[in-house]
Amino acid sequence: MGLAGTGLCAFGLTREFPTSCILGTLGLALVTESIINADIDDVTRVSRQAAEMATDAAHATADTARNMAERVGLTGNARG
Repeated sequence: MGLAGTGLCAFGLTREFPTSCILGTLGLALVTESIINADIDDVTRVSRQAAEMATDAAHATADTARNMAERVGLTGNARG
């Protein structure tokens, strides 16, 4: 994959826009895939896990803030 990606990228350098951009991008994607040895399923799984972790962190932060507000007496109805 890495060799094919390098070839595509190099071939893209000999072409004109937009073909050069397309070939270069595909080539670099193949080179990157061969370096990190991950397919698209791995990448999407990691991004999904990161989103879930961010959601969990946000919920934990909100729970902590709510608990702290209760401890200092900042809960209840707002007085107007």
